[in-house]
Amino acid sequence: MTSSIVRLCATTAILLAMFLSASQAVMAEGLTVRPIRVDLNDDQQNDSIMVTNGEETAQLLRVDAVSWDQSTGDDVYTPDADADLFLVPAVLNAQAGETRVIRLGLRHAFAGTRERAFRVFVTEIPSMLDPASSVTFAFRIAIPVFVTAGTPVAAKPEWKAQLNGLERIRLTASNPGDLHVRIDTVSIYSDASKKRLLTQDEKREYLLGHAVRPFDFDVTEPLVAPTVVVDGTDAEDVPFSVLVPVVIGAPVVPAISPVPVVPVVSPAAARSESATR
Repeated sequence: MTSSIVRLCATTAILLAMFLSASQAVMAEGLTVRPIRVDLNDDQQNDSIMVTNGEETAQLLRVDAVSWDQSTGDDVYTPDADADLFLVPAVLNAQAGETRVIRLGLRHAFAGTRERAFRVFVTEIPSMLDPASSVTFAFRIAIPVFVTAGTPVAAKPEWKAQLNGLERIRLTASNPGDLHVRIDTVSIYSDASKKRLLTQDEKREYLLGHAVRPFDFDVTEPLVAPTVVVDGTDAEDVPFSVLVPVVIGAPVVPAISPVPVVPVVSPAAARSESATR
């Protein structure tokens, strides 16, 4: 199913972040980072990230950039070996109540219209953690950086939903366009009761250009003619809402090429055929 229009909340055991909109901030363990997304292009090749330490003690932070793609259907990060982005400083010591500035920009122009995606990680360096604590967790905040050039093709997401078995719905999102979209919430409804059975809004995700991503959702109630509603925003922060009917049935199995059938001829029949020639 195709929508006319249609992001990653990267959270792990050590990543505490919440992405709301491009004008708001990411907060983790007393640290506030804004903006939560950086857009670079031919006209704007440099920008800055503001980091504010709201704690009563200093925080030592490391800043890294990685290239980001979804060629495997999941988020894949690789070191920015080509040094496409510059970051200054790479390490900063934010005193209590202090706001520091991270400057970033493009080292060179990009060819083609496909949007390039990066993430800037702001990571707490463990040496500044409380030595009196027996268990410590370093936090890490991920800031998406999108780079465009020329005239990219707008995102054109396609959505498919399938009930696999009785307890799991798989939503497959594909985007043949050049630009990303952000998936904010996914809600599952049963048409029989008009009841919202699940809203997955804690795990916001990005769908990059030319990517295909599956998302699995567990359901605990019987479903009758279920539907999935996807809400999000496109690369220009224009909101969208898409209703996706759920196909009920087993997962689609790839077609297997048939094995050629060789007719079996008995010896007697072979001799008879030979005699008639």
